Amino acid sequence: MLLVVCCFCCEELEYRTKKQRDDETKNLCELSQWSRDAMRSNTEKLDQAERILKMAELTRKLDTEQESVVPFYASTLTPEEEEQVNFLLLPPPPLLSLSLSLVSFTKKRKKGRYAR
Repeated sequence: MLLVVCCFCCEELEYRTKKQRDDETKNLCELSQWSRDAMRSNTEKLDQAERILKMAELTRKLDTEQESVVPFYASTLTPEEEEQVNFLLLPPPPLLSLSLSLVSFTKKRKKGRYAR
Protein backbone atom coordinates (compact mmCIF):
# COMPACT_ATOMS: atom_id res chain seq x y z
CA MET A 1 0.00 0.00 0.00
CA LEU A 2 2.82 2.38 0.75
CA LEU A 3 4.28 1.62 -2.66
CA VAL A 4 1.00 2.50 -4.40
CA VAL A 5 0.76 5.84 -2.58
CA CYS A 6 4.37 6.63 -3.36
CA CYS A 7 3.84 5.75 -7.03
CA PHE A 8 0.80 7.99 -7.15
CA CYS A 9 2.76 10.86 -5.59
CA CYS A 10 5.56 10.40 -8.12
CA GLU A 11 3.14 10.44 -11.04
CA GLU A 12 1.44 13.55 -9.67
CA LEU A 13 4.79 15.24 -9.22
CA GLU A 14 5.89 14.29 -12.75
CA TYR A 15 2.61 15.61 -14.16
CA ARG A 16 2.96 18.94 -12.33
CA THR A 17 6.60 19.28 -13.35
CA LYS A 18 5.78 18.55 -17.01
CA LYS A 19 2.87 20.98 -16.99
CA GLN A 20 5.01 23.70 -15.40
CA ARG A 21 7.80 23.07 -17.93
CA ASP A 22 5.30 23.29 -20.81
CA ASP A 23 3.85 26.52 -19.43
CA GLU A 24 7.31 28.04 -19.06
CA THR A 25 8.23 26.98 -22.59
CA LYS A 26 5.06 28.63 -23.89
CA ASN A 27 5.85 31.83 -21.93
CA LEU A 28 9.40 31.84 -23.26
CA CYS A 29 8.15 31.50 -26.83
CA GLU A 30 5.75 34.43 -26.35
CA LEU A 31 8.48 36.53 -24.79
CA SER A 32 10.84 35.72 -27.66
CA GLN A 33 8.18 36.71 -30.21
CA TRP A 34 7.53 40.01 -28.41
CA SER A 35 11.26 40.66 -28.31
CA ARG A 36 11.60 40.03 -32.05
CA ASP A 37 8.66 42.32 -32.78
CA ALA A 38 10.13 45.07 -30.61
CA MET A 39 13.54 44.74 -32.27
CA ARG A 40 11.96 44.88 -35.71
CA SER A 41 9.89 47.94 -34.79
CA ASN A 42 12.89 49.74 -33.29
CA THR A 43 15.00 48.95 -36.35
CA GLU A 44 12.30 50.38 -38.64
CA LYS A 45 12.07 53.55 -36.54
CA LEU A 46 15.84 53.93 -36.49
CA ASP A 47 16.01 53.55 -40.28
CA GLN A 48 13.30 56.16 -40.72
CA ALA A 49 15.07 58.57 -38.35
CA GLU A 50 18.35 58.13 -40.25
CA ARG A 51 16.59 58.82 -43.57
CA ILE A 52 15.06 62.00 -42.12
CA LEU A 53 18.44 63.21 -40.87
CA LYS A 54 20.08 62.50 -44.25
CA MET A 55 17.32 64.41 -46.06
CA ALA A 56 17.74 67.33 -43.64
CA GLU A 57 21.48 67.44 -44.40
CA LEU A 58 20.81 67.39 -48.14
CA THR A 59 18.21 70.14 -47.97
CA ARG A 60 20.48 72.25 -45.75
CA LYS A 61 23.11 72.15 -48.50
CA LEU A 62 20.52 73.29 -51.05
CA ASP A 63 19.14 76.18 -49.00
CA THR A 64 19.64 79.61 -50.51
CA GLU A 65 21.22 82.41 -48.53
CA GLN A 66 17.82 84.01 -47.88
CA GLU A 67 16.41 80.73 -46.54
CA SER A 68 19.43 80.33 -44.29
CA VAL A 69 19.00 83.80 -42.82
CA VAL A 70 15.19 83.83 -42.67
CA PRO A 71 13.94 80.26 -42.30
CA PHE A 72 10.29 81.31 -42.07
CA TYR A 73 7.95 81.59 -45.01
CA ALA A 74 7.16 84.93 -46.55
CA SER A 75 3.91 86.54 -45.51
CA THR A 76 0.93 85.94 -47.77
CA LEU A 77 -1.11 88.78 -46.29
CA THR A 78 -1.97 91.82 -48.34
CA PRO A 79 -0.71 95.18 -47.05
CA GLU A 80 -4.22 96.06 -45.83
CA GLU A 81 -4.48 92.81 -43.90
CA GLU A 82 -1.04 93.34 -42.36
CA GLU A 83 -2.09 96.85 -41.30
CA GLN A 84 -5.22 95.45 -39.65
CA VAL A 85 -3.22 92.80 -37.80
CA ASN A 86 -0.65 95.34 -36.64
CA PHE A 87 -3.42 97.68 -35.47
CA LEU A 88 -4.98 94.91 -33.40
CA LEU A 89 -1.69 93.67 -31.91
CA LEU A 90 0.12 96.92 -31.14
CA PRO A 91 -0.71 98.96 -28.03
CA PRO A 92 -2.33 102.36 -28.63
CA PRO A 93 0.07 105.25 -29.16
CA PRO A 94 0.70 107.49 -26.15
CA LEU A 95 -1.28 110.45 -27.56
CA LEU A 96 -4.36 108.32 -27.98
CA SER A 97 -4.17 107.01 -24.43
CA LEU A 98 -3.64 110.57 -23.18
CA SER A 99 -6.68 111.83 -25.07
CA LEU A 100 -8.75 108.92 -23.74
CA SER A 101 -7.76 109.76 -20.18
CA LEU A 102 -8.69 113.42 -20.76
CA VAL A 103 -12.10 112.38 -22.06
CA SER A 104 -12.74 110.23 -19.01
CA PHE A 105 -11.53 113.07 -16.75
CA THR A 106 -13.90 115.58 -18.32
CA LYS A 107 -16.81 113.14 -18.05
CA LYS A 108 -16.10 112.63 -14.36
CA ARG A 109 -15.73 116.39 -13.86
CA LYS A 110 -19.10 117.00 -15.44
CA LYS A 111 -20.65 114.50 -13.04
CA GLY A 112 -19.21 116.42 -10.14
CA ARG A 113 -16.50 114.07 -8.94
CA TYR A 114 -13.67 116.53 -9.54
CA ALA A 115 -15.56 119.76 -8.94
CA ARG A 116 -13.73 122.74 -7.50
